[in-house]
Amino acid sequence: MTSPAVWHHTFVLERTYPVSPARVFQAQVAYDQKRRWFAEGEGFEVLAYTLDCTPGGAEHALFKQPDGIVVAYDAQFHEVLPDERIVASYAMAIEGSVISVSLATTELVLVPEGTLMRFTEQGAYIGDEDQLAGRIEGTEGLLAALGHELKR
Repeated sequence: MTSPAVWHHTFVLERTYPVSPARVFQAQVAYDQKRRWFAEGEGFEVLAYTLDCTPGGAEHALFKQPDGIVVAYDAQFHEVLPDERIVASYAMAIEGSVISVSLATTELVLVPEGTLMRFTEQGAYIGDEDQLAGRIEGTEGLLAALGHELKR
């Protein structure tokens, strides 16, 4: 049996939100806020969600997609600087099989328009090389959901 290939990629996404860095940071560390924009996507059933966004803390999301596939997200927080930066590593699995392991850095920079958020992911993606496009698309969707949460 041949093992699936592993592909290494880095991508950076930037968004400017018309709120303070403190507000953007809070939406990423407060349980109720993060669960709304990160785990409760339309058509998704949240099976489990925990969040402890402190150095050494963890985040776990287990959800069922609209097509019935179960996805797990498990993160470990390494650096949490309020209103400035979050560095975490995380693994994603589909139906119990790991599909990626990544280092994710979220940086918050005060700009005249509000907050520039820079998200950098350095990942090892297991299986299909085209998986990267799906990860970028999914992350863009999450950043849009964060934008909606910030308008609440």
